[in-house]
Amino acid sequence: MKAVKVILGVVGILILAVLGLAMTKSDTMHVERSIDVNIDQKRAYDYVSDMNNWAKWSPWQDKDPNMTQTLSGTPSTVGHKMVWDGNDDVGSGVMTIKVAEPSQKIVWDLEFIKPWEGRSDTSFLFTKAAKGTTLTWTMDSTRSFGEKVFAVFMNMEEMIGADYDKGLEKLKKNLEALPPPAVEATNQLGHIGLPKGFGQRGIGFKPNYGLLPKGFKKEAAQKLNDFAKQKGLK
Repeated sequence: MKAVKVILGVVGILILAVLGLAMTKSDTMHVERSIDVNIDQKRAYDYVSDMNNWAKWSPWQDKDPNMTQTLSGTPSTVGHKMVWDGNDDVGSGVMTIKVAEPSQKIVWDLEFIKPWEGRSDTSFLFTKAAKGTTLTWTMDSTRSFGEKVFAVFMNMEEMIGADYDKGLEKLKKNLEALPPPAVEATNQLGHIGLPKGFGQRGIGFKPNYGLLPKGFKKEAAQKLNDFAKQKGLK
């Protein structure tokens, strides 16, 4: 009986110690990681803010290659949404763009459904670097007391930060492997009724009117001019 009392006393002291340590934990959590990429801010922003691209670089994709991702809304704009559902490593939740500042900042409302419920803001900042763009990926959330208790045993900032580092490295490779703007744009000429190769002659984005039927030059020039302005080409 005495031994039982001693054990219960020790357990009680340990519980009080854990609760005491939990009370010292911050009410908020902030995770931040950055990387420089050799690409301009606009193209980096356009790629990251379109969640159709996330499966190509997300650090959680490797943890569950079979997770489902359902997208809705217009890419890169407020309301663009991704609903995911996966194994215990990735859980399930909803990610929705709530702030979109082209070439500057994108902020998502991140709602976790399982393995536990929670809410965070996660963002990408795009700032000019010496060569290209600095990408800064952040997460900010408010901790419940239960999450503070969990933080006594697990450093969530380091765990999430490690995932962010992995994702940023993969994102950097993808961004720097994108084709030059002129080549990328000419691959889309068919969408505006111009023949493949029309906008690419030698190096750069230049019209090849020899590919056009007679009498179509003026109309094609206008289409090409409008298209180049949209893509920021000269």
